[in-house]
Amino acid sequence: MIRINKDFIKDKIPEDLILKCIKSHKNDLSRLIENKDYYLGKHKILNTIKRKDEPNNKIVNNFAKYITDIVSGYFIGNPITISSEDSKDITGLLETLEKINANTHNADLEKDLSIYGVGYELLYINEEGKLNLAILSPENTFVVYSNEIGNKSLFAINYYTDFDINLKAQGYIINVYTDSEILTYYSKDLRDIKLQQVEQHFFERVPITQFLNNAEGKGDFEGVISQIDAYNVLMSDRVNDKEKFVDSLLVVTGFTFEDVDEDANKRIKQSRIMEIPAENSDIKYITKSLNETEVQVLANSIKDDIHKFSQTPDFTDEKFSGNVSGVAMAYKLLALESLAKVKERFFIAGIKRRLKLINTILNKKSMNYYDVENIKITIVRTLPVNNLELAQMINLLAENVSLETLLAQLPFVEDPVKELEKLKEEKQEDDESMAKAFNKLNYSNLGG
Repeated sequence: MIRINKDFIKDKIPEDLILKCIKSHKNDLSRLIENKDYYLGKHKILNTIKRKDEPNNKIVNNFAKYITDIVSGYFIGNPITISSEDSKDITGLLETLEKINANTHNADLEKDLSIYGVGYELLYINEEGKLNLAILSPENTFVVYSNEIGNKSLFAINYYTDFDINLKAQGYIINVYTDSEILTYYSKDLRDIKLQQVEQHFFERVPITQFLNNAEGKGDFEGVISQIDAYNVLMSDRVNDKEKFVDSLLVVTGFTFEDVDEDANKRIKQSRIMEIPAENSDIKYITKSLNETEVQVLANSIKDDIHKFSQTPDFTDEKFSGNVSGVAMAYKLLALESLAKVKERFFIAGIKRRLKLINTILNKKSMNYYDVENIKITIVRTLPVNNLELAQMINLLAENVSLETLLAQLPFVEDPVKELEKLKEEKQEDDESMAKAFNKLNYSNLGG
């Protein structure tokens, strides 16, 4: 995270400061790219070089992708629900979130958080004058904060390579976002920049929001990359040893073949037979003894460490098989839930800033102004649901907890507010139908 003294940009952002900030971001770029590569299966084992005549299997066990997919699916596999804590109508806000496809963006954003440890989103007004949302890559985006208490965003930068029609790099386009403007610069080699365009925006805040995965801004599998490398090496060498075992050398002692080649070394490599003159005759293979038990113990140990230190359970383990109660499953997922709790705290902070930006635009369009502090953000974990236990819990809490809060606990209810409206409409229809039936019965009695 880049922090500077806000006095540096009292009148405008100095161009040399922009370049220094980009340089600082590039210093951390190798870590971000490595994290992405590991998610994509581009692991260190693929760069292994051995002698030409030795087996060189390169086995990639992509724990990085497994960890990200499991954690992201568990944390935000269900749509986030937004509700009002003060019973205020927030229909306009909910409709706006639906129009910008917020829940789909949330899933993409969480994937970036799990991989990079940080994620960025941009709110903007498109050419049609409509509010829109875009996810920006952490590899070319960052936010600069004030060094004062409060984490105030001073400005954000998104830069990318400019290509010509032949896809040859020509330079860089740099977009700088402030509280009120979008400044577009061009640079040939990031040594100097030239201002090209200034555009106003109406968010009254920097429209790029930084989301953090945790306080350190680290990815979910970043802390176990060394263990992943060790597991890849072990599995690759295991296959190499098997290949060597199959390709063992046959040693013939005490006699020779008649068609001995002049180039003994070449013949040995081709036929895998070596002859040794001696009085006594013997034939045997030279093999390397393989202790599969020891290898498997080591593999299991490294695998367990990967799951333990990433706080991600191994769902192929036997302890997850069979039907278990909700409490038993909760104990098994305690580490993952602890990880999700940390992610949730930072994610909700980012969502609230998003809502404040949206709120500003809605207010300018003369729509209702919503107090973001009174808006409840609910993230429901993705788990096999014991519907009986859930129904019993809701029934027990019905007199002490609001119906809207209880509905938010149901994984199949995406919008508790809309669900309440449907319940009211159905109840009203039932009451009207009952009243009509009662009146009809009374009229029939009078006529009889």
